[in-house]
Amino acid sequence: MVQFLISAVLAALTEEWSTVAVFGLARVGKVAWPVAVGSVFLGTFTINIALWWAGRVAGIRALRWKMFSRFPADKLEKLRHHVQREGWIAVAASRFVPGTRIPVFVLSGVLGMGFRAYVLTQFVANVVWILATLGLVHVVVGLAQDDPWLLAGIVAVLVLAGTIAWRLRRRKAT
Repeated sequence: MVQFLISAVLAALTEEWSTVAVFGLARVGKVAWPVAVGSVFLGTFTINIALWWAGRVAGIRALRWKMFSRFPADKLEKLRHHVQREGWIAVAASRFVPGTRIPVFVLSGVLGMGFRAYVLTQFVANVVWILATLGLVHVVVGLAQDDPWLLAGIVAVLVLAGTIAWRLRRRKAT
């Protein structure tokens, strides 16, 4: 039970890192698989619902905050209607794109996405995300055991690509 609670809280706070760590521990038998998967699901699902709720509590008056002041009222109204009809697409996609979750989940609450649609989208997206993460952990651990040089090469290429993308983005911003 303590493992479950610790894992759930960590998954809520640092989703990717704690999920990979907990699944890695489960893979080597230090944590039971039901505890690992259940705690990751509960932690991520709960924090994502809390983010939507925070947006709902802030409500439409949040759109008067400085960060939204440059958007004309008619465009915000169109965005609100779009989120209410098709916000599930952005919510589901942001589940897989780190750095987009907090703004998308909070704004879905602010802009009035329905609770039932949001929860259903979160449930399905979290299940798919957990399965994808499980697969990734399995592949990485398998590569680390069978061909560590290939894994090192893949990591080096990803780090290089990330560094180049970051520099290009930074250059465009200035």
